[in-house]
Order: sequence, then C-alpha cells, then structure tokens
Amino acid sequence: MRASPLVASALALALCAPTARAQAEGVAEAFAEGRYDLALEAAEGLSDPVLAAEWRFQVLHAAGDLSGALAAARAGLVLAPQHPRLTQNAANVALTLGEGELALQFCDGWQRALEATGDEAQRAAGLERLARYRANANELLALDAAARSATTRARVTALALLAAALVALWRLARPVAVPNAR
Repeated sequence: MRASPLVASALALALCAPTARAQAEGVAEAFAEGRYDLALEAAEGLSDPVLAAEWRFQVLHAAGDLSGALAAARAGLVLAPQHPRLTQNAANVALTLGEGELALQFCDGWQRALEATGDEAQRAAGLERLARYRANANELLALDAAARSATTRARVTALALLAAALVALWRLARPVAVPNAR
C-alpha cells in the first residue's frame, strides 16, 4: 500500500533527529510538492547518510522507480543493517518486484531489527506485519516453483510429442514391401 506523499514526508520528518529535521525540511517540501527531482537533490545534501537513504527510498518509491528505491534501501542498510524501516521498505519493494527470496532475506534483517527494539508494542505490531510479509514471500516462492515445474513438464511433453511425430514420419517414409503377385 502506498502512502500519499504528504503522509510519507510527515512521517519521515517526525522520525528525524532535531538537527537532521531542519536539513530534511527542504527534502520534505519538494517531496510534498511532487518535485521528486528537487527532493532527490536535497536528499543528497543531508549530513546523515542513513536519513538520506530513507529519503531517496521514499522519493524513488513515490516516483514509481522501484528498482531505484530498492537500491536506495540497500545503500542505507549497508550503513545501518538493522534499520527497521529500511528493512521493511526493502522487503516491501522486493515483494512488489516478485523477488520472494530477496524479500525473505530482508525479512530476516527486519526481524533482527525488531528483536533489538525496546518498545514491546512496536515489536509486536512489527512482528505481525513481518509474518504477513514472510507469508507473501513464501507464496511467491511457491508460485515460482510451480511455474518452473510446469515449464519442465511442458518441455518433456513437447519433446515426447516431437519424438512420436518423428517416429511416425520415419515409419511413413520407409519403403513398403509389395508382395509378389503372380
């Protein structure tokens, strides 16, 4: 589910430290106005690289660049591997892109981030969402496995039909012995 740009920017600003909040206001303003180009430019100027990665993710995600958003989340996770929002966002985008295995990897990181959280209510709510993400990722993996299996069966069937057709053509092409009629 996509949040509106205003909701996403307000959330991101609320979660900023006071010093970073002042820097992020320029990003939030451009983001709220739908000026994603300016928002990305302003995000690059943030002194906190993890906050910059969060903003890049938000802007790219809102702009519809899911691959770019995933790359931004990954860049942030290199710096802060147990960042709960970045791991959740990365898992979300991986699911949207149909990457079940990758989504499960991000879910593992998200779980570690949640386990490190001191807020029990936040942890419980996060674990509930995490369970849904894992279920969706496992469903994607099951669908992928079923598709691979169906493809294998289709190939085997096509090869069997081809072999049967070749045998039939070979039999039709053989000379037929005509009995001696006297």
